[in-house]
Amino acid sequence: MNATAATGTLTSSNLRHPLITNVYRGKVRDVYTLSDGRIILLASDRISAFDRLLGVIPFKGEVLTQIAKFWFEKTKAMVPNHLLRTPDP
Repeated sequence: MNATAATGTLTSSNLRHPLITNVYRGKVRDVYTLSDGRIILLASDRISAFDRLLGVIPFKGEVLTQIAKFWFEKTKAMVPNHLLRTPDP
C-alpha cells in the first residue's frame, strides 16, 4: 500500500498474494481478481473528474466503504448482494 506519510491518505495499493490473478486500477478503486472467483475492491482516497486524477481526500476510501457496507447490510433481506466482509477501518 502506498500512503502519503504527511496526510495518511491511500493513493495506491500493491497487494501480493498467490491467489491474485488479475489487477485493475480504476480512477478511485483498485480491483483484484482471485483465482477462486472472488474479487477484492479496494477504495482509495483518490478523487477524479473528467477522467483526470485531481488529488486525494484523507479517509475518502474508508467513508465510501462504510457507506456501502451500511446499505448492503440494510438491503440484504430484499436483494442478495456480493458483500462477504469489509475490513475494520
